[in-house]
Amino acid sequence: KEFNGRVQPRSHAATLTEALYMVVKTYERLDAQERGGFMVLTKTARRGGAAKGPAGDMGREPAPSTAEQGEADGEAMPQATARSDGEGAEQSQGQPQESGAPHTEDARRLADRTFDLRRRLAGEMVHPAIVATIGFLLDSYDTNTQELNQCLCSIITRIASKDRLDLAPVFWDLQFLMRLDAILTDRAAYKDPSKRGLLRMATWIVRGLIERLLPDADPELDDATRERQEKAACTLFVELLFPKGRRDARIVLNEYNFGAMETDVAKAMKQHRGLLTEEQVEDLRQAWEKHHEEEDAMDRIAEDMGERFSARQLRAQLKKLGLSVRRKKAKRRGLLSPEQEVVLRSLFEQFKDTSNVAGNIAAGFDNTFSRGQIQRQLRKLGLVEGRTRRKGVREPSLAGTGDEDHNSDGEASNGKASESDSGDGSS
Repeated sequence: KEFNGRVQPRSHAATLTEALYMVVKTYERLDAQERGGFMVLTKTARRGGAAKGPAGDMGREPAPSTAEQGEADGEAMPQATARSDGEGAEQSQGQPQESGAPHTEDARRLADRTFDLRRRLAGEMVHPAIVATIGFLLDSYDTNTQELNQCLCSIITRIASKDRLDLAPVFWDLQFLMRLDAILTDRAAYKDPSKRGLLRMATWIVRGLIERLLPDADPELDDATRERQEKAACTLFVELLFPKGRRDARIVLNEYNFGAMETDVAKAMKQHRGLLTEEQVEDLRQAWEKHHEEEDAMDRIAEDMGERFSARQLRAQLKKLGLSVRRKKAKRRGLLSPEQEVVLRSLFEQFKDTSNVAGNIAAGFDNTFSRGQIQRQLRKLGLVEGRTRRKGVREPSLAGTGDEDHNSDGEASNGKASESDSGDGSS
């Protein structure tokens, strides 16, 4: 998601795409081999002030032993299984096993859950930045390796296919469609067997878009359905100008909810703003009981609610019901990641001799940082000398030339003027 084609080479994007394909393929194999689903350990919320002893552990299942945990996890704990034959067995015979206090502490932090591959892929892979990176690599489809083109086709198929994520509208934007048009109009590609996967992928993505833009005039359809399809087609034609995420793609597939019944609309208008029905409150309680101990609890609760409400609205409703959800830890403001620091250093080396250093660097970051933030980060990394702004003290220029030369010229002119004044006085 953080790939930047302005400062990072194309080979880096190719490596990231191939690595993403291998990771997804590994997860799919693990999920297919496990009978009850691929089990993973997820972090749970740590509740402070838990009492120790029998009273504090009431209602809590005992922590599993090392052997039981090894049987449950299979290959996930090879070290614990190996120790049961040798050194671990001697230790268990010679010394009594402790009361399991560390296992209870671990049980409070981790929990076994079934890995939902479909939800995880939809949350991580379906993003406008990833679609832009895929399109960036498709620009050079004729010079790509066969393995890279195969990875691109596989990733696009997993996102857009109806039997996978069924989110083809994320590829329905003008820039990506122009790249698909270049593939479909290349006559040499039809003669190359290695390009058949690209041609097949581009064909059914464009065909699915045309079916939405030009729906079939079926005489058996009623007027309301025909009108809904026409409105959805007109709206989608405008939406081609903008990139789309996971939620936008689902809205497009639902035809922008133009087919809502009038009774439902009237009921929603009478309903108080932000007030949930009894069925929705029950669904919210069930979603809270299922996900309230996870790190991304609000995102999962909003997804279970059908994404009809924002995370802020759901959090307010949970507060009214006396249910709390942990908040994500906010990142420190102004803190750059190691990759962003590398990009900042390279941009500084590129624009350090220009007149507008901070502005050019901010443009390299797609204006996600202001000029003041860029200046502070450059001083923090020791690339630029300067002091913070104080009252009556002017901050030196980033370029190190313009303001200093101007000040030196001014001081020189003041010096000449004082010499002339002293000369006149002596005369």
